[in-house]
Amino acid sequence: MKTIIKALQRVELLVFPSRCKICGVALRPGERVICRGCVEEFPYHEGPHCPVCGKPYFSQKALSIPCAQCVNGRSFKVHRSAGLYEGTLRSAILLFKFYGHESLARPLAEFASRRVEDVWDADCIVPLPTHPRRLRQRGFDHIYLLGKALGRLRKMEVRRLLKRSRFTPPQAGLSRSERLKNPRGSFALARRDHCRRVLLLDDIWTTGATVSEASRVLQREGYEVYALTLARTV
Repeated sequence: MKTIIKALQRVELLVFPSRCKICGVALRPGERVICRGCVEEFPYHEGPHCPVCGKPYFSQKALSIPCAQCVNGRSFKVHRSAGLYEGTLRSAILLFKFYGHESLARPLAEFASRRVEDVWDADCIVPLPTHPRRLRQRGFDHIYLLGKALGRLRKMEVRRLLKRSRFTPPQAGLSRSERLKNPRGSFALARRDHCRRVLLLDDIWTTGATVSEASRVLQREGYEVYALTLARTV
């Protein structure tokens, strides 16, 4: 069956040649939307970082010291971002999130699974919920698709434990103070589940306000929260 699929993919590329949406090179068999070269160039931080939220540090002296936002504790146990929100990773996330390229869920999930090590003690994946109004606008739930792809890779169940209790404007374009206030009161528990250690999943970490608010709701209900995002701004 795999041989047949590969053969059909080659025929498809010969008849309907396609190019990488990021760099423009011709896609090879098995590639969708973006090429393998662009995936391999996803930027990430390898140096020291906050042991709680994963904020990159640029001095070895700061190793294992919580950042100013984490020193008094967080509603989540640990958060990690797979990469940095720049370059080819930023482009891939935008293509996935706003342009309907659902097939990008797989390479993005593979990148996250490969790059992150500290969050897999969780028992299940909880995608950050999308408000029904925004779901109608986009036509699909990109975080849920990402969660399903990640769940298949890590052999973890996906649970919709949260719901949006109110509509909020996009974080992009807001000031830092507005971003910190915007998610407050926007999540509620949708249902209970036997999964007690949850991996909260989102796409981008900016101030951390959205992840923190969703984690607070889960923690209040007795869940131990790990958190994962595809990328973070620096």
